[in-house]
Amino acid sequence: MKKYYIGFLILVISTISSLEQEQELILLPKNKKKYVSQEQCIDLKINSIMLVNEINRSINALRQTSDIIQKDDLDMLSDYADGEKSCFFKKADKVGLTNYYEKEMKKNQVLERSIRKIKKIEQDLHSLHREMQKIQHDLLM
Repeated sequence: MKKYYIGFLILVISTISSLEQEQELILLPKNKKKYVSQEQCIDLKINSIMLVNEINRSINALRQTSDIIQKDDLDMLSDYADGEKSCFFKKADKVGLTNYYEKEMKKNQVLERSIRKIKKIEQDLHSLHREMQKIQHDLLM
């Protein structure tokens, strides 16, 4: 008996939802083309400039972080090359060196992944720029 009521309830709900979807489809105008104004294009261009500014801020922050990582690595190598007694490589035991090596391998993997992502972003932005230039050129001809 419960199965019958549950089945009936599901049937009623699905019928109501399908009728609502059909009603929404009937209300939507067919093939109506939407045109935008010059002001909307200008507003969108301003938004684009703001987004590029945000990209530039992110690139600058990324550059600072990568510079810090590189400086730390160079300082460690410089200390070792200079024969500093307090150098990590000279002070660490085998376990410490092994742990450090594993962490350095993970860091290099993250750096390699990051490089691939950055290059992909660069390619995407370059393609987008070329496409927008082509559209602008085609419209002016």
